[in-house]
Amino acid sequence: MTQPGQGLAQAPNQVSMGAPTGAPSLTAPGPTRVLVVDDSQNDAAALSFELGLSLKHIETRWAEGGEQMYQAIAQWQPHIVLTDVHMPRFDIFEALQRLRTEWPALPVVVVSGLVGEEVAARLIRAGASDFVAKSGLSRLAVVVERELHDARERAEKLELQDQLRRQAGLFERVLEHLPVGVCLLDVKGVVRHANRADQALWEHVRHSDVDGCRQYVGWRADTGQPIAPQDWGASQALRHGTTSLEERIEIDTLTGARKIILNSAVPLHDDLGRPQGCFVVSQDITELHHTERRLRRTESTLRALSQRLLEVQEAERRWIAQELHDDIGQGIAAMRFQLARIVEQARDPSASELAAAALSSSEQLNDRLRQICLGLRPLELDDFGLMAALRSMLKSLGNRPALALQLICDGPELRYPARLETAAFRIAQEALNNALRHSDCAALAIRVHTEPGLLALSITDDGCGFAVNTSAANAFATQTFAVNSDMATGAGTASESRPRRLGLAGMAERARSLGSELEIDSQPGVGTTVRVVLRVAAMPEAGES
Repeated sequence: MTQPGQGLAQAPNQVSMGAPTGAPSLTAPGPTRVLVVDDSQNDAAALSFELGLSLKHIETRWAEGGEQMYQAIAQWQPHIVLTDVHMPRFDIFEALQRLRTEWPALPVVVVSGLVGEEVAARLIRAGASDFVAKSGLSRLAVVVERELHDARERAEKLELQDQLRRQAGLFERVLEHLPVGVCLLDVKGVVRHANRADQALWEHVRHSDVDGCRQYVGWRADTGQPIAPQDWGASQALRHGTTSLEERIEIDTLTGARKIILNSAVPLHDDLGRPQGCFVVSQDITELHHTERRLRRTESTLRALSQRLLEVQEAERRWIAQELHDDIGQGIAAMRFQLARIVEQARDPSASELAAAALSSSEQLNDRLRQICLGLRPLELDDFGLMAALRSMLKSLGNRPALALQLICDGPELRYPARLETAAFRIAQEALNNALRHSDCAALAIRVHTEPGLLALSITDDGCGFAVNTSAANAFATQTFAVNSDMATGAGTASESRPRRLGLAGMAERARSLGSELEIDSQPGVGTTVRVVLRVAAMPEAGES
């Protein structure tokens, strides 16, 4: 004989279903477990047999009374309970109350003899899922299948709700620990939730109450213009559904101190696109804002000093070159004239030979002086313009037969402001020097494009090239660029990298001082091109940084 608590019917296959809270998982693999509670084993076997005729993948167990039922539920964890009403020492209403308290999601179907409609209604109100008369067991399988289906749906819904609660709890915990202020406003502009950072940020800010809502006073941090109530990011998000991101706003505190905040507002809509409010993110960037302003002032001062240094350097070079040309150059010219006369008039052959040697040395000295003056500042730059200075510079390199030099001018040879011509010449000079020192090039071309009010300059070599990792246009970022260039080309030692860095920085700073940017295009093994476009209209006024 089968003992209470042991299987009455068992199917070999397994089934997966949903799981309600307070009941075993209906999604776990295995057959559907049915607990039959009846004081008659024959009746329990009949119920199991009836279910086996219509349902597959089920496993049934028998409990003879209430205590066995509770133990079986706790240990075996059935998916559904079928219980009789009339059993010794068993009160069905107390049992239903306990089941609903301890296992609220476990479906319980009452299967008993004929009872009145009033009792059946009481059983349903007490927590029974359904009532099936033993005389009508043909509908038992339908009821069980329906209750299991409903239980699975309830389980899925409860599991989804539980997941939502957990996610909401996690979101709230994350929100509370964020270092930036976050608040949620409804469609009327009323704050529904604000994290601790937001409360701390806005707690001591001056405001007025309008219709129960705080109305703050603020100014645009960049312009100082006051912000009207309807112009705040939150107001725009609620009224027009627009998003505002990272607006810098200055607000006034109750202590009189000013704060700078980074304010963003994003509208919220439901699945149908209807407005639900907005959320606002605020961050105190007062120290950051003041630090940025100090850095900008410092950068402006440094750039002004740099520009002034370049101007003083050019003026000094101009003066030295002029002095060398006018004084020493004229002295050398006079000496050469006198030596030439000695060569012509000397009767002693040895004296004539010595004078000729001295004349040759003076010519070499004059060539060297001309090169020094050209390196300092070519006189042609002031007298005849950029193209004449570039021709003179390339002419000085004529003693390099292995180097193919080319100077191309697209357009008429126009004159430009002295600052622009000087900057263009120095950029070309430094680019040429870099190519000769580091690129191991065999050909070098300088192309000048002239238009009224515009001068474009490019210097191209066919050398080893390098990988361009960062822009050289920023004079304060060229050190990294130069180091990478040296490593990529394999040229130069650590001691040689410093003047190259300064050369790149000088080129970029000269371009920037005229409102332009230096561009460098290079690839390993392909060569390098340095470009700059200088516009007269973009030049800042003298003294501006």
